[in-house]
Amino acid sequence: MDNLLINRLQLNPLFKNIPDDEMDLMLEEVPYKIKNFGKEYRIANKGDVCIRLIILLKGSVRGEIIDFSGKMIKIEDINAPRALAPIFLFGSDNHFPVDVTTNEECEVIIFSRESVLKLFQLHRQFLENYLNISANYATLLVEKVNFVSFKTIRQKISTYLLGLTSNDPEVVTLDRSMQQLSDFFGVSRPSLSREFGKMEKDGLIVKRHKQISFPNRNKLVRLLQ
Repeated sequence: MDNLLINRLQLNPLFKNIPDDEMDLMLEEVPYKIKNFGKEYRIANKGDVCIRLIILLKGSVRGEIIDFSGKMIKIEDINAPRALAPIFLFGSDNHFPVDVTTNEECEVIIFSRESVLKLFQLHRQFLENYLNISANYATLLVEKVNFVSFKTIRQKISTYLLGLTSNDPEVVTLDRSMQQLSDFFGVSRPSLSREFGKMEKDGLIVKRHKQISFPNRNKLVRLLQ
């Protein structure tokens, strides 16, 4: 078996904690395909039936949807070695939730749904990893629903920042870039940057690159009441 392929797959959370020799045996037992796509290639359309597991080995793609006005909205960028919509492989409504387009030249490995079921049988760790990813996605979905419930950008920012204060209630470090945050909140990056600036001017936060402190944490809390 190609050691480079095994090393790349082991970077994916689906194959976490599976040793090389066991990975080798697993890949010998199940069929798969490796494909290459050029830049701006549409790998999947929103609504396509998801019947295969696609894992990025190289490159990045973006997930997008078209809103009611016809505007294309980017949901997120997905970089190697992540899988594309793994939790939508099963279930009665197993359709791609977004359009998936390559940002650059990409290499992927593709497993059919039957191959994934076989991998479940071959290695318990793979099954456990798959279930963990599904559970984490459900948690993320709940978190995003909570953000949608807040109408203002300031409320979204406050909720996010307060959620980072488990270790230190006065200082937090952003775990996403500004672009990632704007995609997560569903707002434009300039609007997000302006609101951070306004919050600092109003004395709600002090921002130093990715580190943010709270002169008065209770003020943020009151924004959400």
